Amino acid sequence: MKRILFVCMGCEQRSPTFRDWFIKNRPRYEVKAAGTNPINSDLSIKANPSSTIEWADVIFCMDIEQTRWLWEKYPDHRYKLNTIGICDDYSRNDKRLLNLIEFWTVTNQL
Repeated sequence: MKRILFVCMGCEQRSPTFRDWFIKNRPRYEVKAAGTNPINSDLSIKANPSSTIEWADVIFCMDIEQTRWLWEKYPDHRYKLNTIGICDDYSRNDKRLLNLIEFWTVTNQL
């Protein structure tokens, strides 16, 4: 099973929406969501080597800021990094974001 980590800044909107969508629609993947700067550390997971970065087979960052942060902080895991290009204009489970996820998964054959 492929392990996918979705990363955004706060782990409040985009990456949890991707995680939840994959759990529901692509159960063949193990998925986690994390943030580079989680807003609520009690509810969110910070991207770090022990619990997320090493665990993941592939890492999808919502935008270039997270990709750059991980690139600099964890150079041994650069080969896992990908940028989706989803701006921070969506609330959690926003219908427009769910439509983008659907389109993105089809075009990337996930």
